Amino acid sequence: MFFLILLFAFPIGAYADPSGTQDITVSIPCRITLQIGKNGSLTVNGTTYIGNAFFTAPVGTVLAYNITPGSGYKIAAFIYGGSNVTSKISGGSYTAPALTDHITVSVSFAPVTLPPGEGGNPVPSIPDGGNTPSLHPSAAGSANHYFGSSPRTGDDSRIALWVVLFISAAGLVFALPVFQRRNQK
Repeated sequence: MFFLILLFAFPIGAYADPSGTQDITVSIPCRITLQIGKNGSLTVNGTTYIGNAFFTAPVGTVLAYNITPGSGYKIAAFIYGGSNVTSKISGGSYTAPALTDHITVSVSFAPVTLPPGEGGNPVPSIPDGGNTPSLHPSAAGSANHYFGSSPRTGDDSRIALWVVLFISAAGLVFALPVFQRRNQK
């Protein structure tokens, strides 16, 4: 309300150059909204962003987006203004067309998975007819050094002992207050 009073209280005028026309340049800022997934970052004009962020730039600005996945990750998708432009990324960088309006940029990252034998899961080979599993030579040096003869999903050899211990502990928890009440009487 106060602003409206001030607006009408002072005359506002525009003055033209009597010798001809005037050029007026107006810089309209565009808001660039960034949605950056976990395990990576996005660098624009020397500023690195992680998570959700935004910045502004004038209409007509051409921006290059440098995408950096975290260690062990790759670019899963790069969405610019609702269009998937992942295939247009070159050398980890995407140069967008000149800004004409507000825009949203989204990037997501996925774990790198290597084919077996190339640093991924080792390739098992059975050299002696199946009696002694071993690793394929291309997987040497991998974190997984040995395949057992059968996968073990859990050690159930002492399950009875654990069940007895659990029931005993539960009984003790319920019996202790009863004995304490009897001793207080």
